[in-house]
Amino acid sequence: MAAAPRPSFHGAAVMGLLLFFLGPTVAALSLSSAKTFNGSCIEAEREALFSFKAGVTSDPSRRLRSWRGQDCCHWYGVRCSTRTGHVVKLDLRNGFFQYRFLRDDEQVVNSLGGQISSSLLALRHLKHLDLSGNVLGGGTSIPEFIGSLKSLTYLNLSYINFGGRVLPQLGNLTKLVYLDIQLDDDAFAYSADVSWIARLRSLEYLDMSGLKLSAVVDWVHAVNNLPKLRVLHLSDCELNTSIPSLQHHNFTVLEELDLSDNNSLLLRPIGTGILRMIDLRSNNIVGDIRDLIQRLPKCSWNSVQDLNLVESNITGMALKSAFNLSSLRILDIASNQLNGSVPVEIGALKFLTELSIGNNSLIGVISEDHLSGLVDTIPDWFWTTFSNAKTLDLSYNQISGVIPESICRLSYLRLLDFSKNQLTGGIPDCDRKELKQWDRSSSNNASRVNSASSYGFEIRTLLLNNNSLSGHIPIEITRFVNLRILDLANNTFSGVIPQSLVNLEALTNDVTYLPDNPFELLYQCVLEIRQHKNIQSDGMEMISLKWISIWV
Repeated sequence: MAAAPRPSFHGAAVMGLLLFFLGPTVAALSLSSAKTFNGSCIEAEREALFSFKAGVTSDPSRRLRSWRGQDCCHWYGVRCSTRTGHVVKLDLRNGFFQYRFLRDDEQVVNSLGGQISSSLLALRHLKHLDLSGNVLGGGTSIPEFIGSLKSLTYLNLSYINFGGRVLPQLGNLTKLVYLDIQLDDDAFAYSADVSWIARLRSLEYLDMSGLKLSAVVDWVHAVNNLPKLRVLHLSDCELNTSIPSLQHHNFTVLEELDLSDNNSLLLRPIGTGILRMIDLRSNNIVGDIRDLIQRLPKCSWNSVQDLNLVESNITGMALKSAFNLSSLRILDIASNQLNGSVPVEIGALKFLTELSIGNNSLIGVISEDHLSGLVDTIPDWFWTTFSNAKTLDLSYNQISGVIPESICRLSYLRLLDFSKNQLTGGIPDCDRKELKQWDRSSSNNASRVNSASSYGFEIRTLLLNNNSLSGHIPIEITRFVNLRILDLANNTFSGVIPQSLVNLEALTNDVTYLPDNPFELLYQCVLEIRQHKNIQSDGMEMISLKWISIWV
């Protein structure tokens, strides 16, 4: 192998001369760089942050307790450029707000309170600003000066209790890639003109959910000028006019579309992008589900993974068109006016992990050519086809018979809802360590609770209300050591409440809120035993239980 060439004496000499003549300059630059890395920050920006802190009148979680001294680049939520020392990121979001199962007062307790100071204008190099989930809006409009932070690429002011009119100055933030100004349920803000959106041509993520846009004539035209847009959330915006055709609009890279909780009528194709998530729940779509699927761009048929059409007033005799969406992982079409049977094509959805078709009028005969919602038993092949399912909701149908041992093949199941059917018996004795929630309420012929000897040690929610359970409350229930919610309402139990229920430590935690969202039940700790006239407490004390209802 040839030896590496040696550096020439001439080159070394030239370098030496350069260092000789430029030595003082290089040294000065080195000292300047050292200032950037020694932990101190730029004085004017530090003073701006101090002024911002002065506008915060409440900090119960003490997020700003580190905001003192000279080293602002190491304060909580502050990040400086390692090259220039300028503040480039301010992230003071309320971390507790992401846990939506918490009560409103728990979210507020951990929120910053006060106002957003205009001193932030001194942070001329600020690229990332996240103040979400805090009480900093005071019910007034988003401050006009926010539109002058022109270096921003990321802005999240969601759930800050802003109100009034959204000012068009946000359109000055032409470098924005991410914009989230969604509102809490209690807030009210509106806009009659969203043409300013068209100036944000670098935008990839836009969420204005809750912002009232009923007076906006053509929001589609404004959004159409965002060639890089991948995520669009306009939930609960009062978009009460028919959505015009998007087929020839510039949504070529759109991946997520959320228009839920509006009154929109999708009469024409809704896009030409590579849609992966479509949420149109709680709309007045009106029409056959087959027509709705046909309106989707054909290029999205292989990309859609999440389709939500709950309470959208859709009808149809069959669901065959839905199963052209071969990549579906989540399909939720509950609470509509669907009837007929489910075609065999559902078996081809090999990626499906969550299926919800409850509260429809599905009827027929269960066989290998049909599925669910039928007046018959569940076929054995079903459990093999959906062996990777995590959520299974077959509620509000007319399924009868017993739950077969084949259910043990669903090794990843965490939530199972067979409520409002005609099932009998109990869950088979198998290893259900992943199962977190079981709802077999209102299965009117149920007569017993199976042994929990080898399954269900991870189960957290057990709903047996509205059945035909009788006798003593079964001791097997107490083997669910992680149980947090137990509902035995509207049965015919007699005798005493088992003393061993006291040993269910998770059931006696201090949680006093029961949410509407069933997924949030996984976090709650509730005991519900009502409509049992013969139940006696026998002196049992549950000192730490804060939510108990025993109605007689």
